[in-house]
Amino acid sequence: MFSAERWAAAFVGASGTDAEAGLGVLKALISALNQVTGFVSGTAASLEAARRLREGLTKAGVGPGDRGAELALGTVVLLIKRDRLKYGEPVIREIEKALDRRKGVLPVEVEAAFPLDGEFQQTLRELLKQKTGAREIRLGITLVPELLAGCKLRIGGLSLDASLRGQIQKMAADLQAAGGFSW
Repeated sequence: MFSAERWAAAFVGASGTDAEAGLGVLKALISALNQVTGFVSGTAASLEAARRLREGLTKAGVGPGDRGAELALGTVVLLIKRDRLKYGEPVIREIEKALDRRKGVLPVEVEAAFPLDGEFQQTLRELLKQKTGAREIRLGITLVPELLAGCKLRIGGLSLDASLRGQIQKMAADLQAAGGFSW
């Protein structure tokens, strides 16, 4: 079974302070290879991919001494060799999570009924920093008009519902538990 977390941990552990730069190169390589159709896997394909990708990096001005780029290239080649290139995007997401943890960044998913203005977003970030002790808050905002008003926050496994729809559903459940409501 493939574990994107293990691949990400290996990448971050091996790259050390070069992890951010290596991640940028890894994203570019995975993105480019995802555009290729009929790509094969195995040792021969990985050797040919290594040669071509190294040529491309050289043309882009990335030298052989760039540790982050070398690790990104090695990761892609190993993914190809083991027929796991299709897991490139999940590995990238896990690397981003690991780097966020390292830097004290807390990702928060926000579902909102309407677009959130900049001032509200900043206030929310500051409040969450204060409450969680995170150095930085990264908001991922998705518009969900079905919420009617307000928003829902998801921080790791914690979910907070401050939406109008959520409040209406809670009131309905409370009324139902109390034996219903009649006029």
